[in-house]
Amino acid sequence: MKWIVGACILLFIFVWLAFYPPTFAIVDEAIYFGMSFVLRSGHLFPSPTEVADLYPRVQGRLVSLFPLGNSAVMVPFTFLGWRGTFLFPLLAHLLSTWFFMKLLKRQGLPLWGALLLLFYPVNVLYSRTLMSDLPSQTLFLGALLLYQPKPKGLFFSGFCFGLLALFRVANLFLFLPYLLWAVLRSFRQRPFGPEALLLIAGFLPPFLGLLTLNQVSVGHPFSFAYFYAFPSLSLLALKNLPSNVLACLLFLLVLYPFMLLAPLWARRTRQPVSLLAMAGFILFVSISSYPYRHRSLDPLAYLLTQLRFVLPIIPLFLLSYVDSLENLFQRWNFRLKILVLIFMIVGLGIGNVLLLDRHQKFLLPQETKRRMIYQNTTVGSTLAYDRSFVKLIQSAWGKRTFIVVPPGGLARIVREAPQGKPLFYLQDARQPVPDDSLKPAVILTTPELRLLRIR
Repeated sequence: MKWIVGACILLFIFVWLAFYPPTFAIVDEAIYFGMSFVLRSGHLFPSPTEVADLYPRVQGRLVSLFPLGNSAVMVPFTFLGWRGTFLFPLLAHLLSTWFFMKLLKRQGLPLWGALLLLFYPVNVLYSRTLMSDLPSQTLFLGALLLYQPKPKGLFFSGFCFGLLALFRVANLFLFLPYLLWAVLRSFRQRPFGPEALLLIAGFLPPFLGLLTLNQVSVGHPFSFAYFYAFPSLSLLALKNLPSNVLACLLFLLVLYPFMLLAPLWARRTRQPVSLLAMAGFILFVSISSYPYRHRSLDPLAYLLTQLRFVLPIIPLFLLSYVDSLENLFQRWNFRLKILVLIFMIVGLGIGNVLLLDRHQKFLLPQETKRRMIYQNTTVGSTLAYDRSFVKLIQSAWGKRTFIVVPPGGLARIVREAPQGKPLFYLQDARQPVPDDSLKPAVILTTPELRLLRIR
């Protein structure tokens, strides 16, 4: 079985590379991407010449909207060219699969279960994005592997849990159940055991690093740039809890049939701390500051994009799922079990190829627009843009002076933009061409955008 799993991993890599992502299409990705090049330059804060609309301004300077962990790990990949950054989520996905194989082996479960994570559609989709959800899953799996009653293991498990907070602040709630479990185990020992203390000792260095970054960035260790970017945002919104929990549970029930119920059926993997982690994390991400969005998407896209919020704990569900399936398979003869496994693997493989193809077709128009913009503007010029196009511009693609145009504010931009440099305007094509007094020259137009040269 190890050879079959290895062959499937190699095949996955080959197909993934055949559909190599041409660009990104999410604003959050643009922030992570931009900050990786800021960090590469040796700075913590974006310069005023960056795409300012991606970053909130706090204490008179631009700061990253998110914790810096995801962008920091992406930095080495930037030296492979800007598209090299997409190898980072692929590597995170492969590491998640490898860690999951080790967890399966520890639990005495069959290795074919690793294919359920390798081909899990949400993992496959986000292995093509620069989001922090998949690396969070990888770190969480690393923390679980190290979470055993050995001093060195507990310390480094705590360290991984601390690092998780540098990727997503919500990941802090993954640590609490395991800390509580370690405290309970320590109380059972006489004298008080060191497990909880070792876990906390490992957790503190990266967590204190997060607090230090917050202090330097926004002036308070327990505040985050997100709340400066969205001042009306509240940390918790109980009104969203019912709809969000129901949506999340439904998605977990249908993507892999009945996976939501697997922890109830499992024998070897039904552990109180895992159940607490799954339930607690789902509740926390459901009591978020916004309800599940993008309801205009078709059902499949809506399902895949919303399950990313619980991507770190998907391996816990999958452990129970593999356990439950293996219990079921033991009642069948060997030939039937093999036929079902082949059907599952082939079906998931074909489905994921279709998913990769669909996502590729979604990204290619974005890349076409990005390339058109940079081919028709000059290095060192000023590029004014409507806010909706913020995903299409980055300093890493070519130095420009980027200025967002507020509604009706183009004339002021023209007056204040550096003189003696070309000035371009990236405009929503649904809007009328600016006043003739500005003498705009239309360089290119598509159904979505219009590129004008003002001077």
